[in-house]
Amino acid sequence: MPAALPACLYPFTQTFTPALQPIKQKTAIFNRLVKVFNNLLKIFNRLVKSLTVLLNNST
Repeated sequence: MPAALPACLYPFTQTFTPALQPIKQKTAIFNRLVKVFNNLLKIFNRLVKSLTVLLNNST
């Protein structure tokens, strides 16, 4: 239960949370994929930076 939600929404979330479980699992998988993708981008950026440094040093 996220603390960001106001207390008046608590019963509403309690009612609908079971129905949202499959969606939550899918979003968790999606979030994991996004994290992996972001990590790959970071690695790629590092490679590009190091390559540009190498190219700049070689001239």
